[in-house]
Amino acid sequence: MNKTAAALSLHTAEKERSWLSEGTEVLHLSMRYPDAVQVPDRRIRRFSRYYRDLAHSYERYCARFLLPAAKGDARAKCSASRPFAAWEARLSWQLVCETEGLVSLYIDTQELQDGRLDNQLRRADTWNLYDGFPMRLSDFFPGELFYRHRLLKQLRLAILTRQSEGVVFREDWKKQLVSCFKSENFYVDGKGLHLFYQMYSLADEHCGTPVFFFPWNEEKGPCPTKETSLISLDIRTDETYS
Repeated sequence: MNKTAAALSLHTAEKERSWLSEGTEVLHLSMRYPDAVQVPDRRIRRFSRYYRDLAHSYERYCARFLLPAAKGDARAKCSASRPFAAWEARLSWQLVCETEGLVSLYIDTQELQDGRLDNQLRRADTWNLYDGFPMRLSDFFPGELFYRHRLLKQLRLAILTRQSEGVVFREDWKKQLVSCFKSENFYVDGKGLHLFYQMYSLADEHCGTPVFFFPWNEEKGPCPTKETSLISLDIRTDETYS
């Protein structure tokens, strides 16, 4: 591992695209994704390439899967003399935390039909700026083999608490909690670690993307790694790039 962290300077890359069918816009894509000011450092180039590839993949997904569905919707509504509004696809990002040795962020993709949110997916990455690679959830639980079991137990208690406060979850949420647990679905800030589940996995769309918070705990974990200490923070929260 390098002794010094990569000098990461972030900005937002933007791209928009529209698809037409018989002269009518049927699908509009807008993307805002993280990019870095380019310097001669392979760690920075890797970071930027990662998100450029992600944006390109999402654009291809829209062309391959959303576009045919949007065209079919347009034809059906035209045949029925009903109004049609172009489908929308959005990709946006939020910077959660940035320190000398770590940056944590997440990206949301949203699909809208008739102005209504139909689907949302979130992905998150926490980068170690010393080696230039994304960190794993296990990095924040050093020496603990069964941290996943402990997290699931705490997640069950958290959902029971939310239910007592009136939040409605799926009837099979206990099964979904285990089957939909993804170790890559997390981000961190100065207060702790945030685990999330995808929309619809635990509840209906009214819950959006369920997020569960685990404060830093030096004894039991989660705890920051030595290389990416979060003691002295430049924390950026609620900063959405959309």
